[in-house]
Amino acid sequence: MQRKLKKEETEPEQLQTEGQEKHLPNEGWHVVQQKEDRVKATKQMKDGVGANDDAGLEKEADVMGRVARG
Repeated sequence: MQRKLKKEETEPEQLQTEGQEKHLPNEGWHVVQQKEDRVKATKQMKDGVGANDDAGLEKEADVMGRVARG
């Protein structure tokens, strides 16, 4: 059973649309990076929330996501 997420939920935005499960391995690796305390805010959004735009972390998540998918 799939459920549709509401915009205000905390799931990554690309997972808020049905049929986007292909992003789960990449997003899962981002969780690993966060748990290892490797993700620090590199900029601040207009609403004051910290964000990270480290291309290296994104590339790593892409690679590890592909590995996880097999």
